[in-house]
Order: sequence, then C-alpha cells, then structure tokens
Amino acid sequence: MARLHHRITLHLELTRTPAPLPTGNALRLATLFGLSTRPQPQRLIPPTTLTLRPGQITFITGPSGAGKSTLLKLIHTALQQRPVRLASLDHLPPAPDRPLVDCFGRLPLARVTGLLARAGLGEARTLLLTPAQLSSGQLWRFQLARALARLSPRRRPHRLRVLLTDEFAAGLDALTAAVLARNVRRWTRHHRIAAVLATSRTELLEPLEPEVLVYKGLGQALIARQRGGERITADQPAAPEPAAHTLGNASAGPLAVLASTHHPVWEGAA
Repeated sequence: MARLHHRITLHLELTRTPAPLPTGNALRLATLFGLSTRPQPQRLIPPTTLTLRPGQITFITGPSGAGKSTLLKLIHTALQQRPVRLASLDHLPPAPDRPLVDCFGRLPLARVTGLLARAGLGEARTLLLTPAQLSSGQLWRFQLARALARLSPRRRPHRLRVLLTDEFAAGLDALTAAVLARNVRRWTRHHRIAAVLATSRTELLEPLEPEVLVYKGLGQALIARQRGGERITADQPAAPEPAAHTLGNASAGPLAVLASTHHPVWEGAA
C-alpha cells in the first residue's frame, strides 16, 4: 500500500550577490552618499524551516516589495524536488481558447461547474466565455479553478497536495474576496490540501483562518502559529505575549518564529 505523506518540511534560505555598480551616474550617486560600490551578499531569506500539513493554510503577507513573491518562489522551487502534488497559479500551462467549461479536459460538466462555482464563477453566461473575454478578476478566479482541478484526489492520492498562489484574490472587491476566501478555507479542510497564499490584503485573515501566518516585512519576516483554536486576525497577528525564537543562526536576525506561551516550541520550526 502506498505511504501517505502527512506533511512536508522545507528548509529555505536565499542569499544573492548583486552585480557590481557600473560606471556613470550609479557610481557617482553611490560615491556622493558614501555607499559601498562593491557588491555585498544580501540575505533575502534567512535559514528557515517551514512545515506544510494537509488541510493547513499558510498565509504570507507584508508590504509591497518586501519579498513575499520571492519567498513563494523559493517554496515552489523546494516543493518541485519533493514527492508532492503541486499546483501553482503562476505556473499553469496556457488555457485553450475555448469556453470556460471546455477548458478542463475530460472532466464531466457537473464537476467543471462545481470547480468554477467554488472559485466564484457560477453564472451560466460567464461559463460560456473564453479566457480572453474575462476581466482580470474573473481570469484570476478561472486560474484558481484550474489549479483546484489539478489537485484532484483521484491522482496519486498518497501524496500531499499543495496549492500555491501569489497575490491571492487580486483584483477582487472586498465582498467577493471574502466569499472566495471562505470557499478556499472549506475546500482545503475538506480535501486535506496544504495551501500557501501570499497577499498584502490582511482583511482576508478572518475568512481564511490560517494555521500559519508569515509576515514578510522590509528586511524582517515573522512567522506566527495560531494558538489553540483562536483565529489570527489583522488586529492580533500573533498570540498575546509571544515568545520569540530565532530560526537558524541567531545572528541571522530577519526571520523569527513567534510561538505562543502555551506552545514554547513551535512544532514547525523543530
């Protein structure tokens, strides 16, 4: 009997050395402000351990330009080398130029309409449009439905299934985004999917109810685990009076784990 993978632990780290400053205005500007003109290694993601489990949502948030997409790409690269069923909205093959209901291969109509409805596309007229005729928000939801289809439990059921998406609910109004977030929460729990979602829309914390919150700030990232059954909200991003545990080398600094006082050691960072 095939062994069921209950969780996947990833060890992440990313350091990048920028190219030397060219001559010209860039060099003159650096000299004017006393900045080094020699390329120095930049630690974009310090040594980090992240565990993905079935039915668990990991929510990555932070300001624009802080590195959420970089972190998500690093997770995607690491997962490609592991025995998982992976669906990323940023790495789906091009959709055919057909009505939406005909873009899911041999799946029966009832299953296709169910997937599209779960992604917020339930109107019959919309389902007869081609991808090129969709608005940006509709196109994002269509891509979500395609990703859900690729994570069918009928294919390699023994492997952990993982959904990755950057800019979650991009281009959607607040009400539509909240409804979609609740649908994704129910879907991940019911089908035991591990989801990693990145967005700067912290108002979606409540409907998504993530088990793990990752805050990627400008030069700082914090990971907090939900304490007990309490929700992580925008007003309370971590458990009260958390104990901080640095991941990897203590001198790395930018990335720390916030563990609740009830759980002094975060299991995902062990």
